[in-house]
Amino acid sequence: MVSARASRRHLLLSLGTVLMVVPTIAACSSAQAPVTAPAASGAPSQPTAAPASVANPTTAAAQPTALSVNPTAVPTAAASGQPVTITFMGNHDLAPAQAVEKAVQAFQQANPNIHVNWSNVTQNYNAKLETMAAGGDPPDMYRLAGTDFAQYAYRGFMLPLDDYMARDKFDKDDFYPVAFSQYQWNGKQLGLSSDVGNRMVFYNGDLWKKASLALPLADWSPEGWTFDDFRKTAISLTQKQGGKISQFGFVNVLDWMTWPLANGGWLWNADTTDSMVDKPEAIEAFQFLQDLMFKDQAAETKDQQTELNPSQAFLTGKAGMTISSTATGTTTYRQIKAFTWNVIAMPRGPSLQGDRRVFGGGSGWMIYRLTKQPDATWKLFSAMESKQTSLLLAAQGFAPARLSTVQSDVWLDPKLPPASKKVVTDGPKYIVPFPKATTWNEWVDAVNKQLDLLWLNKISAKDLAPKLKEATDPLVKKHLDNLKNAPKF
Repeated sequence: MVSARASRRHLLLSLGTVLMVVPTIAACSSAQAPVTAPAASGAPSQPTAAPASVANPTTAAAQPTALSVNPTAVPTAAASGQPVTITFMGNHDLAPAQAVEKAVQAFQQANPNIHVNWSNVTQNYNAKLETMAAGGDPPDMYRLAGTDFAQYAYRGFMLPLDDYMARDKFDKDDFYPVAFSQYQWNGKQLGLSSDVGNRMVFYNGDLWKKASLALPLADWSPEGWTFDDFRKTAISLTQKQGGKISQFGFVNVLDWMTWPLANGGWLWNADTTDSMVDKPEAIEAFQFLQDLMFKDQAAETKDQQTELNPSQAFLTGKAGMTISSTATGTTTYRQIKAFTWNVIAMPRGPSLQGDRRVFGGGSGWMIYRLTKQPDATWKLFSAMESKQTSLLLAAQGFAPARLSTVQSDVWLDPKLPPASKKVVTDGPKYIVPFPKATTWNEWVDAVNKQLDLLWLNKISAKDLAPKLKEATDPLVKKHLDNLKNAPKF
């Protein structure tokens, strides 16, 4: 995910953005080898009018919350059979980007009258999107992190997909429910997941065996594997040499967002009218993490991370457990040859009632609301969400949104770790969707600034609570003002 802070700092520096551009494939090129095309889910063979008329932003300020919008008519799609060009922008790592490129090439082979200019932005992605929109030349289709969705949705960056999905009988039942719910706004479907991943506990199986630890939970059942179990395990996996920790029981403590959820709390409440990180469930989770670092000395502190970052600690066998995303496991960690690793569900905190809960959601694909080619772009969108493309992306570590792909041999390949496949496949069922907060990035910065006091052992979690409230209340108000003053489409 591209850093939100970097995006804001470099909002207008689009000329310096790094692009990987796939050349447009000629409509009738005989030099291009045939590629089996992913089938668009019920995509029409003839272009039709856009589902609805929408407004046209003619000016945009540098900051995301200041976009002004003026209503005009949307240009109609190109006539049937007439060649059109659409643009598609993503923000993928190398292997997924190559898979997306193959899917785009396959789409163009099946749709020779639709040229796709595909680009993969590897730096300052949100800044590039903002600048393109402000300049009146946005991509027709693009990808956004789930956490960024709200700050664009309330300003009308997305074309509603409901009419297209209804017309084409889009196969909604083949997706995790969160793939849809994450990208709904004011009753409209404004996007759909390109991938659905979540946080999990990754562990070094060799270190567990050496410490004579019992095999951990292999699914998301509500029984066992508590915060206290996690703490005892981290202590057992910690080793010291010469008074200095040589092997950490747990690293990546600063990836904190799933812990309040695991303890029954929230980051924001369901209707995003209040921030919840100062509430008892979150504070209890934060204190648990601080105690792991300083009381138990079983987790890597923020200062220790400057010497050995958490990813390297796990990759080099110097950590018994870490917390990371589905995609990290299916890409980075599958390169590990020195030891065996596996995954466990998030532990349950003492305040959690009912099923386990986890932070996650992945990213989604959207169609820009003012695309001049809505029908052609919808055909591409459908193809990118098809079963064939889902399998292609899953083979490159893309955490699939489609349930049929989740249960496929591609995703469940027994030759590839992790061994506990059910932890991976069931995880998205327990995701608490990202808060649809229009001030999310500012909120994260504000919370992290306060949590630094905790990570540096300068304050207790209980004493931190009022500071968190003071820091987040203005951003809740700003979010509510954004909604109140949002353009009407």
